[in-house]
Amino acid sequence: MEQQIVQEEVNFDQEIQNVFDDQEYINNHTQGEFHESIKDSIVLIFLGAFQQNFHTFYQHFQIKKVILDTNYYKLVRLEKQGKISYLLNFPLILQYNYETNQIPLDLCISKIYAEKALQKMEKCKFQLIIDMQQLNGENEIAKMDRMIKDSVAYFGKYLFKKNSFLFLNPEDDNMWRLCKIKLSDKNIYSQKFQPEGINQNKVLQSIFRYDSYQSLKNCKSRDFLNYGKMMTYLSQKETILKDYFNYRLREFQKLLLMLQQMPIISNADDTKTLVKSYLQELKNGINNIQNCPQNRFSKLKEIFKIINQINSGNKANELNNKIQKKNTPQMKQFQEENQIEQISIHPIFNEQDVQKIDKIIQFWETYYQKFEILEAKNLEINLQFWCQYCADAIENILYQLKRTVKGIQEGPENPIENGIYFIGVTKSGKSTVMNAILNPDKLEQKIILGKQCYQICQEQETSFKIGQGGVSMTQKISGIYIGQKEELNKIFYNQNNDTNISDQQQDVFSYQELPNLAEENQLKLPEKWFIFDCPGFEDNQNDFMRIAHRISLYNYFKKTKNIIVFFLIDISIQSIENVKNTFDPIYSLLQNKTDLDQNFKSWGNLILTKAEKDSRKENLEQWDLAFNGLLEQNYSFYKKHFADDQICFEFLRPSEEMHYDIKKFANSIIVKAEQQLQQRNNNNPIFELQLDKKLSNLYQTCMLNIKLKLELLLKLFYQNFDEYFSKSDDPIIQKFEQIKTIKGIFLDLNCTAINLTNCIQILQRLSEWIKNNEYTKKMSFFLVSYIQDIETIFKISKYCKNIKKTSFEVNITPFINKIEVAYPLIENMIGFKKLKNIVDYTTIPILVGVLLSGGWVCLSTVALSHTVTQWFLLTGATSSFALISSSLVDKLLNYLFQNQYKKWIKLQN
Repeated sequence: MEQQIVQEEVNFDQEIQNVFDDQEYINNHTQGEFHESIKDSIVLIFLGAFQQNFHTFYQHFQIKKVILDTNYYKLVRLEKQGKISYLLNFPLILQYNYETNQIPLDLCISKIYAEKALQKMEKCKFQLIIDMQQLNGENEIAKMDRMIKDSVAYFGKYLFKKNSFLFLNPEDDNMWRLCKIKLSDKNIYSQKFQPEGINQNKVLQSIFRYDSYQSLKNCKSRDFLNYGKMMTYLSQKETILKDYFNYRLREFQKLLLMLQQMPIISNADDTKTLVKSYLQELKNGINNIQNCPQNRFSKLKEIFKIINQINSGNKANELNNKIQKKNTPQMKQFQEENQIEQISIHPIFNEQDVQKIDKIIQFWETYYQKFEILEAKNLEINLQFWCQYCADAIENILYQLKRTVKGIQEGPENPIENGIYFIGVTKSGKSTVMNAILNPDKLEQKIILGKQCYQICQEQETSFKIGQGGVSMTQKISGIYIGQKEELNKIFYNQNNDTNISDQQQDVFSYQELPNLAEENQLKLPEKWFIFDCPGFEDNQNDFMRIAHRISLYNYFKKTKNIIVFFLIDISIQSIENVKNTFDPIYSLLQNKTDLDQNFKSWGNLILTKAEKDSRKENLEQWDLAFNGLLEQNYSFYKKHFADDQICFEFLRPSEEMHYDIKKFANSIIVKAEQQLQQRNNNNPIFELQLDKKLSNLYQTCMLNIKLKLELLLKLFYQNFDEYFSKSDDPIIQKFEQIKTIKGIFLDLNCTAINLTNCIQILQRLSEWIKNNEYTKKMSFFLVSYIQDIETIFKISKYCKNIKKTSFEVNITPFINKIEVAYPLIENMIGFKKLKNIVDYTTIPILVGVLLSGGWVCLSTVALSHTVTQWFLLTGATSSFALISSSLVDKLLNYLFQNQYKKWIKLQN
């Protein structure tokens, strides 16, 4: 995962660098200005290259002056019979590859210069002439259609009031054909062609003959900017920028979460106070940004500035020093679990990146206003919540509980008949004994750390790895079923569950799955037995793993009809703690504590591992010297069992001087278990689970704060909900299915609040919705994490039978109201027969233009009305609106819904 994150960051950095380079190119080539203010004159604007023949249109004029001449524009002043007019040509403004959908930067530069020029010419009269050859389309109508769709006549905040344009098309021998298309108010268009080709010297004369000049319209607000195809370019880069900034802020929030989760937060020092003080400083700093709606791109640099400043400050440095000094094994393990090398607070951007981002933001502030960063809003919500209960170290507690729950094995779905359990402390030899029973011929001797030990033969495989040194290879209950795979599946997996068995973590294998079995080398094992290898219950990972192992053992015991336990004790270690840690896990689960003494022979046995010849006899002779009488109270049964030849077995350490028959030892274990099962008459010891006091205290602490956690989760979910339905380009039918699911989660359950009774059901269904929604899935780290937090509390609660659950209730009426507005809105669109049944004809042009013009991202009825009307009237005269493709209508409906949904959200806020 760490490698994936690093790779993702590298890719982001390269993409941002490409965006920056493009913007620098545009900025560097748009430094020129139109210094001459032209008023009350006629200006002919030529859009296109016109086969590099623009200069021939005016070369015959006697009084002419080229005022400005660059690669991107050319301004010419003409005078004839005392009348002054201007020609303005943008040769690169139509350069767009329709096949590859690439937006040349030169087109963007041309659009920016066009806006600058029109700013100096606001009071002039205009004629717009377009190079028809550079427009895509089979005929004039199709080319006009393309012009409207691409918002060719839009120049930032400027557009033309009339719906009249001239198309100029080259013919042979320096001849040109002129066509005028005008859109009327009656859903028709009129076109007028020059009857014959025009010599290039007569082009201007023919253009001047059309006296229906246009005036400019200034949309005033920069929220209504429309640069045509330049907006398409910007919308493509918008996705990169949004993903990048969301990623940066999300990773930063993950760091803030880890600071609260790390083990040293619970130390009896000032670590927790430092973390809380640092979070509070962040919260105050962001809140102090005046008029800062976190979703506005123009304010992002203020947020980044605050974060960088605080992350370089005294509190952050003091916290970093504290973390470095507390480099404990628990901290190292925590970092490994989170796949990070070191926990460190640092500026999220270096100085070079800050300068780069400032320039990017400045560019977007100038040319693009609509920009939302979801994680900026999430950061504000999370900080408010974290500061509220950081003093209680809730995130650390939840992290520990999640680790505990993750380590708990639920056990078999259905009861098992006979279960043989091997239990002992870490490195007592359980896995070696398991291999002696299942794979005796795979064991070989080897000197490890100066001692003769058993290991699996090289090039042999086993399901029960033998650890070396002090490392335990058994971290969960695993086992072998002496039977068929199909039988095992029926016992361990719920057949009514649609979950694919192969996708589940299988802790128990069928005997037939063991590799390289050779029947002549195997012992005869009774059919339908389960043989379980259990982890060391004094496991040295941490307290919570020990608790998880104990709960897992209980889950297995309660589903086993006949239980046989072999307690393994390393006889080479004369340790009282060794004895206690071996028997305590079972002792804590026994309802009748005397079962370890009085009824032990019916279900229990001892295996003394790593024994030397006569070591058992020597221990019995010198028992008081070995244990000094400290086992005589609660563990007095140990000596009795130790001395009983019927239930105490020795597994000798390998020796070069002495031959040891492993198969004979393994067979004695099998025979003993068979005898006990035959004599048992299903008389199992009774087990009950009493939750560890430490875990129950943490559980109660979390239950007191579960309402706060749920409120945080819902705030983040509501934002994701709005983000998806107002921003996603998913087809309207797909959104309909998504909102039907949400409606089913809340409305169909007929609830106005989330409480103790319905919480888990709702959260599980929400989690499925998030995972199945590609749009929300990439933004859902904290949603998924917080759902897991709450589910963890409820999973622990089922083991807290004697602890009263704290009731809570979180009102969700506002969200229910939101669903009740959004659902029928989408439902009506899905059921439409004709678009006119949903929207009137005054709305259709706006919607179509919003969808089809290069400036659709603006969603402005003011700025788009002119272009939209042209497009709609044009299509109205040539084809029925109903003939628009279904995919186009679907997109149109989606944008219609988005627009109305945004308006509703704005009213609610």
